[in-house]
Amino acid sequence: MMAAGFPCPYEWGVEPELAHVPIARRTLLDVVRFWQLPLSEDTLSDVALCAGEIIANAIEHTGARCKVTVRWTGTTLRVEVRDPSMRPPEVIKPRNNELRGRGLALVDALSLRWGWLPAGTGKTVWFECAPTDPAPHGCQPLPLTHRSHS
Repeated sequence: MMAAGFPCPYEWGVEPELAHVPIARRTLLDVVRFWQLPLSEDTLSDVALCAGEIIANAIEHTGARCKVTVRWTGTTLRVEVRDPSMRPPEVIKPRNNELRGRGLALVDALSLRWGWLPAGTGKTVWFECAPTDPAPHGCQPLPLTHRSHS
């Protein structure tokens, strides 16, 4: 579905089990590929990794269903994960021998930018990835209000 020259945002729920994270990543990639955005396979891999980390965090830290929204802003691919917790995401520095705690550091390294917003009784954690090529002719950015992670 297209509106105003670019795809309409696509949204779906993810059940509160970590086994559903790979399914959500595949759904995300299927949607983005269907849209035929100018994203390389390397960028799509980064998108899948970032989304997987944020979705897994939402499920792991809340034990609840989360909602994923993907949208093309006209200049970037934006992925949002909404969960019922008001607790802000936190980038931690794990010790070298720890296997956990690196997810948001990866999102920070692989995405163009990321952040979070309060959303009702919960929050939305989001990230954006830039296209490999300039935006398709005629695409204009959507006005988005957000708080960037610095």
